[in-house]
Amino acid sequence: METHELKVEYGGEQYIIQAGIEKIGHEYKISATVNGTEIIFYQNDKQRLVPDYVEETEHLNRELLDRIALTIEEKCLPQD
Repeated sequence: METHELKVEYGGEQYIIQAGIEKIGHEYKISATVNGTEIIFYQNDKQRLVPDYVEETEHLNRELLDRIALTIEEKCLPQD
């Protein structure tokens, strides 16, 4: 499993992402920790990362999750 550490700024806050990337067949499963909160992403049929599991939290909203997914896609996954 590859691991990456990334940073995302959102709403004046900085979020540290520790992402573990696992390739399963032709798809990826990403287990990420964002400021201590666990998130699991998978690729949907359009090859975009979407959250599959998000630990109960108040500081992660849909827009932030989308930004985190896009950052992981751009910085960590191979581009076709």
